[in-house]
Amino acid sequence: MSDIVFITERLVVRQLTKEDFDAFYIMQSNPKVMQYIKAALNYEEAKDELAKFIGYYSNPDKFYNIWAVTNSETNQFVGICGVYQNQQSDFEIAYRFTEVKWGYGYGSEITASLIQYSLKEFKIPQLVAYVYTENMPSVKILEKHMTFVEESVHQATGKMGRKYVVTNHN
Repeated sequence: MSDIVFITERLVVRQLTKEDFDAFYIMQSNPKVMQYIKAALNYEEAKDELAKFIGYYSNPDKFYNIWAVTNSETNQFVGICGVYQNQQSDFEIAYRFTEVKWGYGYGSEITASLIQYSLKEFKIPQLVAYVYTENMPSVKILEKHMTFVEESVHQATGKMGRKYVVTNHN
């Protein structure tokens, strides 16, 4: 078992390992899962991305934490989540789940705990999240846990997106 980062009511968040590849690939190669993120990945791209995420754990110069999310009872891989410093130097949260695990409330559960963990453990002054307006499940999650700031057109895609923030009051 890899290093546990935090635990929620039903989920365990831990570092990714090479053993996660099969489930990671199934998720990353699914066009429905990836539709609001980027193009679905092929086998080699998914392999490279997993290695990159794992490599960040030991890179002190890069703040990029993407972790595995597993079911606490079955230890089954259900997705990924994390916090990283994006190209604008904002600290951004992210989450993604395998399609078969959609509709279980995992998104809201993981977002609440991810925000709490990131603000407390990393002492981050502010977290952001971005979502396309057409991604209604994620819009609902972010509306519940963060504050809406603005809508704007994403330059690369031409799609309308929303920005959410939460500020650390500690």
